[in-house]
Amino acid sequence: MDSYEYDLCLSFAGEDRAYVEEVAQHLRKAGKKIFYDQYEKASLWGKDLYQHLDSVYREKAMFCMIFVSSAYAKKLWTKHELKAAQARAFREHKEYILPVRLDATEIPGLFETTGYIDGSTHLPSDIAELFILKLDEAATLGKVTSPESSNHLIQENDLGVPTHELKEKVQTLSPSILANEYLERSLDRYHVVTGLSEHNLPNHGSWETSFSIDGPLITYTPNIAFLNFLDSKNPNITGWPPWINSTKFSNNDSHPRFHEGSLEAFIVSLKDTDLFHGIDFWRISTSGEFYLYRALEDDISNRPNRPAPFSCLDFYLPIIRTFEAIAVSIEFGKALTNNTEGSSISICFRWKGIGGRQLTSWANQMRMISPGRTSLLDDIQSHLNIPLNSSMQDIAETHIIKSIKPLFDAFNDDPNVEHVISPAIISEICFQFLNSETW
Repeated sequence: MDSYEYDLCLSFAGEDRAYVEEVAQHLRKAGKKIFYDQYEKASLWGKDLYQHLDSVYREKAMFCMIFVSSAYAKKLWTKHELKAAQARAFREHKEYILPVRLDATEIPGLFETTGYIDGSTHLPSDIAELFILKLDEAATLGKVTSPESSNHLIQENDLGVPTHELKEKVQTLSPSILANEYLERSLDRYHVVTGLSEHNLPNHGSWETSFSIDGPLITYTPNIAFLNFLDSKNPNITGWPPWINSTKFSNNDSHPRFHEGSLEAFIVSLKDTDLFHGIDFWRISTSGEFYLYRALEDDISNRPNRPAPFSCLDFYLPIIRTFEAIAVSIEFGKALTNNTEGSSISICFRWKGIGGRQLTSWANQMRMISPGRTSLLDDIQSHLNIPLNSSMQDIAETHIIKSIKPLFDAFNDDPNVEHVISPAIISEICFQFLNSETW
């Protein structure tokens, strides 16, 4: 491996210094060599900064971390740093620039296809931890490897069991990082599966969830018996729960399969006669991560009063779906840990294709909401840690509120309004739904 003066150089706008400085502090404590201006005051004193910074960002670091934001796009110095970093990346044809997105600003020359970490859903300590993993991978392989070649975190042998060395590395990562990483990898896998499928899927928005268990896991073999075991623990609140066991479905294409360390199922049910009308894709890893992708019912429902695709989001639907996802995740977590005391799950949610929609109540017409609320964001995420000893009441009164607030905040253009949907209404819907056989 080439020898560099720095493991990492940081490129950022001054407005984002508070976040970046925490990243730098975590990495410095871990013994990494970081180019961060506050650590270089004496060295920078008197230098021609234009020439020196060009050398740093072009030659002197193994990686360059770019903190993308609206402020970053406006600064002259950040443009100079990025230009030097891009020249290096172009010359070497390998990973060098590591983007961290603090908002959705597009930066000219930074390709949309470049893998990035979402700074709005990761703490500075998470960013530092991920970079240390990246650096370790480069040291182990003697070169910078791509996410595809290293499979991000886990390599499997022929039996689909994680190798000992990389499994130990995975265990050093926080559950929040594992959940987010599994979310990204599983969405990539969804696109591969749909690309190979013969189904002609309609355009639609989506919601996703992924969780990782923080606790001592029991040993299990990912097979049909294991799925049946999980199915026995699924509270099945709605009749079509997350991670539904499709082993007995009449359509063989819906049956679970094993792929690269995960069980997965792709379920398409779009006939008017189908009891459930929708698109599901789920994965369960051998190391305790779960993922679910589901098409928004607002776009693919077969109900007579369904809205035009991408026009609406019924506020009732994400409440009950998120509530059930948390409930199922907790029950699965309890089933797969040796000791629930002190154990928890780290769960994240993501809604995509939300921009421009009106917040409505078309699916449950017993609920009313005033018109005129339009989503200002297209992609919304939330994340939280939940103790495994949480009750249904805890979920309905606390966890669901925190999980879904970022989604409803996207429809809020009034800074004086704290909640678009009041926590009391959200909790009431959850309790009412629990006490009814159907909605």
